[in-house]
Amino acid sequence: MGLERFGTWLALAANLGVIGGLVLLAVELRQNTQVVRAQAVAGLLSGQTSAETAFMGDDTASAMATAIVTPSALSDEEILKMWAYLNTAVISVEQTYSMYSLGLATEDDRRAAAGKAADWLSFPFGLVWWSEMKTNFPSDLAADIDAALADRDPAYLERQFEAIKGRLLELKEAE
Repeated sequence: MGLERFGTWLALAANLGVIGGLVLLAVELRQNTQVVRAQAVAGLLSGQTSAETAFMGDDTASAMATAIVTPSALSDEEILKMWAYLNTAVISVEQTYSMYSLGLATEDDRRAAAGKAADWLSFPFGLVWWSEMKTNFPSDLAADIDAALADRDPAYLERQFEAIKGRLLELKEAE
């Protein structure tokens, strides 16, 4: 009788081991599926940003300086360059949101990404662009960026630009 009882317990333990193995396999498959989805989303968004980066060309910095300092002086070509630049920047934030929705990024990552987008948009051209373009992005992303922008000075980027430029002039004068 003792050997029969031992066999029953052994069979039960073996069955529990099989069930545990199947549960672990299901968890691994789910995680793998999430990673594959994240890679697919990143690939799609990366293709779009690559095209826009090529479109911006080599002299985007000039357009950016004009957009920050004298946005009304932007040419049509410079407006398009800035449009592509900001679209690319917000798409990079959208990638973080996609990763978050798949459980592959944290809430801190999501908040930091929205804050970074607000930094990029905190100048008159950026704010106008965002007000016209935000409906093209997921509503949760747009709401988070809007919330982050509410805490930013609309002249943040211009102020930073002028501060750096002033410090560099001081260095030049000290030479």
